[in-house]
Amino acid sequence: MRHPADLAAAGLDGFDYHFSVLKRNESWLAEAHKRNLSTNAWTVNDEETMRWLMDRKINMITTNEPEKLLKLVN
Repeated sequence: MRHPADLAAAGLDGFDYHFSVLKRNESWLAEAHKRNLSTNAWTVNDEETMRWLMDRKINMITTNEPEKLLKLVN
């Protein structure tokens, strides 16, 4: 896993990490947004983690439970 600053410096436009990586590195979402990086987390199937990521303005969430996620988004 690479820090958002390293990804931006390498000319990449975002990251796609398992949600556990973002839980261990809580500042990475804010750091990514500062650098205009797109953010995605996978595979998020529980509402608590979905809410946690949405509160931190993640761009995309990959899930096996789309109905749960749609209820939270709406």
